[in-house]
Amino acid sequence: MDRQILYDFFRGTATGGQRRQVLEWVEADPANLRSFIEQRQLFDTLVIAGPDISRHLSGQSRGAKSPVARMWMAASVAAVVFIASLYIAYDRRIPERNYAVVNVPASQRTEVVLPDGTTVTLNGSSRLEYPSYFDKKERRVRISGEAFFEVTHDPSHPFVVETRMCDVEVLGTRFNVEAYDDSDLFRTSLVDGRVMVCNKMVAGDRVVLEADQQAEFTGSGRLMKSDIPSHEGSLWRQGLIAFKDASFEEILRLFEKYYDVTIVVEGRMPTNTFTGKIPVKSGLDHGFWILQQNAAFDYKKDEDFKTVYIY
Repeated sequence: MDRQILYDFFRGTATGGQRRQVLEWVEADPANLRSFIEQRQLFDTLVIAGPDISRHLSGQSRGAKSPVARMWMAASVAAVVFIASLYIAYDRRIPERNYAVVNVPASQRTEVVLPDGTTVTLNGSSRLEYPSYFDKKERRVRISGEAFFEVTHDPSHPFVVETRMCDVEVLGTRFNVEAYDDSDLFRTSLVDGRVMVCNKMVAGDRVVLEADQQAEFTGSGRLMKSDIPSHEGSLWRQGLIAFKDASFEEILRLFEKYYDVTIVVEGRMPTNTFTGKIPVKSGLDHGFWILQQNAAFDYKKDEDFKTVYIY
């Protein structure tokens, strides 16, 4: 906020538009309120200095202090100390926003209700960060992993999902976000409503999604919009690993995500493609058994079951 506008506000000489600008700025963020208080305290201190305030704010020359002026200054000191104490007391009543962090283990799912009533369903190996309360400007959360959002409608307070590579801005809708911090994959799939996806890696790269559309990264690092394939969406919420015409390697990457293991292929990679749905709770061994019905391979696990070798 421009300091001169604030000083005009404090003096009572600001225009109606400037007053609205200051009030909206103060209400937008608790940090702005704290800055407002600091500037008001500085302004009051300058006022106490008598004619010095004129030179500081309006460029007038220094003049001698009359007895009346000195009496006014003494009264002003007491008033400012009192006003400043009120500001400080009010500032201390501003609750600090604490952030909750939810970490979901691999092969598990959990549901979280945010302060505004928005429901977030988190997939395994996912992390959600959100504040104890939302500010008056927007509702912002951060996700690493995969989550399905059912956002409470509030047009005056946009809902923003922040990921490592993209931000997803909505008003009220249902959508899925997949964006693990340790992966270059980003995908947003919209069930209903309307969202805007902003690429944080390429300035100006953004797409607007309608229902049944998705946005994901292309090989060039730019966003591409397309229709959601009929087999995809959010079947993971039903505890299913779903795939269609997927390569052997693509399915192994899914198994790594859902079962928190590293899979190393030591032999020749099967060239088959696969379509199906595998219940997560059936376990990794069952998933491999399903694949072995159509592909020739075997596997072994290390002692700690953190690495699986395909041969």
